[in-house]
Amino acid sequence: NIPPSGAITLGKRDGVLLFRYPVQDNDIGLNISKTPLFQHIMAKPADTFYSHHDQKTQMGAYEYLQKYPLFAGVSVETRELMNEWLHDTLVKSAIVMSVTLLFALTGAYLIRQISMRSQIEHDLISAQDELRTLNGMLQKMALEDSLTGLANSRRFDTVFLTEFQRAIREEV
Repeated sequence: NIPPSGAITLGKRDGVLLFRYPVQDNDIGLNISKTPLFQHIMAKPADTFYSHHDQKTQMGAYEYLQKYPLFAGVSVETRELMNEWLHDTLVKSAIVMSVTLLFALTGAYLIRQISMRSQIEHDLISAQDELRTLNGMLQKMALEDSLTGLANSRRFDTVFLTEFQRAIREEV
């Protein structure tokens, strides 16, 4: 499947072109043995190359045919070859960026939730401390007469019960 900008070449090892697609009548039988591209082809039996044929930079590959004194090559305009790669790269980059953004938003949400939980725990500890202080004051108020500051009957009952139990233990 060769795109419109692509080319297929079949030539003899001596540098004479036998076939080229797209067909150009003046290329058939043309001797390319003195060109730098053919010199490169002769140096390596299979490789990739850049060609400036048809005033387009092309990327291609060639290989010698083992059973015949021929070489076959195929090339595609670099820009067209890279368009598909660029499209795939952009799509994959967009997916990676979306996933990264999702992770970042999830992380920010979790940090916010942890911070809120920490603040609530701090507020709860402060409220518990204040409640303990107030309960102590309430207990003191329940055991003293507010006008005189002397112990009231509740305090008397508590002290009496404590002292009575101590006296029983000590058998006084």
